[in-house]
This record gives sequence, structure tokens and C-alpha cells, in this order.
Amino acid sequence: MPGTECPDQFDSRTRIESLKEPTHDRDRAPSRWASGRTFRKQACRFVCALLLALNCLGAAVAETRVDRHEFTLSVGSFRIANMILDGETDGTSYSVSASLNSSGLVNWFTKVRYDGRVHGSVSGNRLVPRHYVETTVSGGEQASGSITYRKGSPVQTEKSPPAPIGSPRASIAEQHGTLDILTATYVALRSSPEAELCDREFFMFDGTRRTKIELGPKQQEDG
Repeated sequence: MPGTECPDQFDSRTRIESLKEPTHDRDRAPSRWASGRTFRKQACRFVCALLLALNCLGAAVAETRVDRHEFTLSVGSFRIANMILDGETDGTSYSVSASLNSSGLVNWFTKVRYDGRVHGSVSGNRLVPRHYVETTVSGGEQASGSITYRKGSPVQTEKSPPAPIGSPRASIAEQHGTLDILTATYVALRSSPEAELCDREFFMFDGTRRTKIELGPKQQEDG
């Protein structure tokens, strides 16, 4: 009829327009979809980096080694002192502390106590001291001392009270590569592969005297 719109024609246009509407979120908001994808990539990279860092941290912690030694010093059948030595190394640095207390027969005459600390660096299977300090109390009198190292050489020593004038004293300029008494003790006592300990020698310097320490070759067991 004239002046009357055809419903079919209207529906047809409506259907055509509806087909032009976006049918997927990607088409509806492409920029938002791309932003979400970028965020997921960044999050994935962050998680991977975090896991790698945690893995490296775990490996570093696993390399930290702690030693503790408790033993008794004796002369023949007579006990003279008890000593505790604690050491820690992480592959790049080390620290050692020790305390010694007289006991048994010695305490009949005088009481002696020693406390020492040292820290330094690790180079391969070698320990290189940086600073050593000690305190000794004997019969109520106290003495202290320290040794400072630079690049494996002692560069400064201090003793209080000072050594008597004229007493033997090794030249500090000739002590490159020597160890303090505490590092030397730790090297000899710590649990290490036999190849690192057996058939080896090193020198110890206590601020006045130089002493040679020899560790013999491994003994063959009979049978």
C-alpha cells in the first residue's frame, strides 16, 4: 500500500547492519587486546627473571660452609686446655673465631684464656687473611695483638704490651704469603679433600716469629 513501509525491507536493513557489528573482543577493542598481550609477555619475563635470581641465590647459599671443632689439648696423659674453633666460608670469603681455656694440670699454676678472630678472602683452595686480632689473659695479665694484611702480605702488626727490646723479630717485609696462627689452625683442622691437605707446607707469622708448617703425604693403610 502507498505510504506503508515494508517490514521485510526494514528487517533486511537491520540484519545487514547487525552483521557489520564486531563479533569478537579483538575487533571491538584492538588496542586494549594488544595492551593485554604485552602485559602478559612482560609478566612472563618478570617471573622468569625472578626464578633465575632465586635459583642463583639458592646456589650461593648452598656453597656456604660452616665448620665447628671442639677438642682437648693434652701433653701425654695430662689434659691442659679445651678449644672451640668455628669457621665459615662461602667460596669468596672466610671467617674464623676460636676460644681456648686452660684446664686440668695447668689450672693448678695459672689460668689461661685465648680469644681470636680472623677474616679474609678465598683464592682457589687458598685462604688469604685480611685482618687478625687476638686477646690473651694469663695469670690476671692481659695481652692483645693484631695483624693487618694487604694482598696476602702483612703490612701492620700491633702488640700490647710490646715485645721486649732486643727480642728476636722476623722482618715483616719478608712475610708475603704467610698465615696468621688462627688461619693456619683452620687450614690444618677443617674437613677438606686430602689432595688439598696432604703433602703440603705453608708458613705462619705471629707478628714476631715465622714458623714453617708441614703436612706430610697420605699414609698408605695396611691390608
